Amino acid sequence: MNKAYWSILLHTFFVLIILFVPFPYFLFDGQQYLAKYIFLPITKILATISGNNISSVIISSDSAAMYWLYAFLFFISLICCLLLTQIRNWRKYQARYLQYSRWALQAFLIFHLLKYGADKIFLNQFYTPEPNILFTPIGKLDKDILYWSLMGSAPAYSIFLGLAEVGAAMLLLFSRTRRFGLLLSIGILVNVVAVNFFFDISVKLFSMTLLAIASLLYFWRENPVVNPISKLHPAIRIATTVFITLLLVVEIIYPLRESMNRQEPIFSGAYEVQQSDTSNALRFKKFFIHKDGYLIFQDKQDNFFDYRLFIDTAQQVFSITDYNKKETLLKYKWNSRDSILSFLFPSDVKDQEIFGKKLRTNSLPALRNTFNWTAE
Repeated sequence: MNKAYWSILLHTFFVLIILFVPFPYFLFDGQQYLAKYIFLPITKILATISGNNISSVIISSDSAAMYWLYAFLFFISLICCLLLTQIRNWRKYQARYLQYSRWALQAFLIFHLLKYGADKIFLNQFYTPEPNILFTPIGKLDKDILYWSLMGSAPAYSIFLGLAEVGAAMLLLFSRTRRFGLLLSIGILVNVVAVNFFFDISVKLFSMTLLAIASLLYFWRENPVVNPISKLHPAIRIATTVFITLLLVVEIIYPLRESMNRQEPIFSGAYEVQQSDTSNALRFKKFFIHKDGYLIFQDKQDNFFDYRLFIDTAQQVFSITDYNKKETLLKYKWNSRDSILSFLFPSDVKDQEIFGKKLRTNSLPALRNTFNWTAE
C-alpha cells in the first residue's frame, strides 16, 4: 500500500467513526438508534464468529461491542478505499475528498475540545466530591473515583484545563494558528489518554480517537483543510454558518444549564450518628443523603449500603428502594436548631432508631481553598 492509499483509508475510517459511533450528544441522538438496531446485532454476530459473546444491550464507552464496532468500521473503510480507487479518474477527485474529510475531522475535534473545555470551566465534569466519598477510606476507593474526586477538590485547576482545551479549539479555527493549535491539542490529549489508562477510566477508546485525529491532521499535511460551506452562495453560506454555530452552542451549553439549575435534595450532606440501637446487627457510624437522590449508610467497618431515595416533605417520609426494588417508608424528624435528622430504620430483629447530626463538610482539609508560597 502506498502513502495515498493509507491517507484515504485513515481519513475514511475516522469519518465513519464520526458518522456512526454513538457518542453522547444532546441534540443528535440518531447514532444511538443506528447503534442499537443495526450495529449492535452486527457486533454480536462478529463476536460470536470469533468465539466470544456480547451480553450488553447497548454500545457504550469501552465496551466489547464498541471495540467490535470500530473493527467493523475499519473493515468497511478498507472496502470503501478499494472501491474509490477503482473509480475512473479517481485521482482527479482524491485531493478534494481528502480536503473535505480533513475539514470534518477538524470540526469534530474542535467541537469536543470546546465541549469538554466548557464542562471543566463550569465545573460540570469534575465536581465537588460527595460527602460519602469524602468519608470513605482512601484505600477503598477505585482509582477512577479517586482521580475524579481529587480533580473536583481543586476547581481552579479544572478551570485551567478547560481554558487550555477551549484555547486549543479556538486556535484550530484559523489557518495561521492551526498548526500550533493541533500541537497543543496533541499535548492535551496525550495527557488525557495517559490519565484514562493509568486511572482505568472508561473513555480510553474515545480519547485515543481524538488523539489519533489530532495527530493525523498535524502530521499528514499534504492536503489542506477546505471548508465546503465556503463554496456556497454568500447568503446561503452565512445562513448555514449561523445555523450550525447555533446548533453547536446549544449542544455545548444546554447540558451545562441543566446541571447548574439542578437543585440538591433537602437534607443533602453527611450525618454523624449520635444515637442508635447498639444491640442491632447494623451499627452505623454515618449516613449520607446524596444529591442524586440516594440514602447511603456507613457502618463501623466502613462498609456502605445505599438506597434510592425520594423525600416527601409534606408527610415527612423517606421512601427508600433497595436493589430488589423493595420500597420502604421511613418517618423522619428534623431538628433545625441542632441540625439533627432522625428516623426509624427497619431490621429483621428490631427497628433501629438513628439520630444523625449534620457535618460541615466544607471545613474538611480536602475542600479548603488553601495556597502557600512557602512550606513553613
